[in-house]
Amino acid sequence: MTTKEFMAHGYTHITNTGGIEIMFNRSQDGVYYRFVHGQDEEPEIFEAEILYDDEGEPYFKHGEVEYHLNQFMRADRNRYPNY
Repeated sequence: MTTKEFMAHGYTHITNTGGIEIMFNRSQDGVYYRFVHGQDEEPEIFEAEILYDDEGEPYFKHGEVEYHLNQFMRADRNRYPNY
């Protein structure tokens, strides 16, 4: 996955200066994601499988940290064409 191919479907803020952008894969059983926070270099793109907790809520893991998909806001491509 290259930065040019990455089109964010959603994002969440984790600090005042940045957050995480996600893009669902074609089969929608996983996500590509990248941490963005105003850096000049291209952010690294990671891939993760979508998992489900005991209540059936979807999430993905980066290392041992869980990011629940209900914490992400959908990117509005009509208003923000770069997403």
